[in-house]
Amino acid sequence: LLPGVKTQTHILHLGTEGEILPHLDNVDASGSCIIGVSLGSSRILRMQRADDPLMFFDVLLPSGSVYLQR
Repeated sequence: LLPGVKTQTHILHLGTEGEILPHLDNVDASGSCIIGVSLGSSRILRMQRADDPLMFFDVLLPSGSVYLQR
């Protein structure tokens, strides 16, 4: 499940009141694997369709959890 050794790494730290606004990840720039780690508090991850913003679902990431998308 883990990415290979030639994986590009990008780390983003969010404060308590921080957020990442809706966006499409650029796999050419970021690679094809996204890993989220929730430390300190639970976080909500929203997955939303690019072609229909009304179609979405939320996932609760408890503190200490890891989210992996490939």
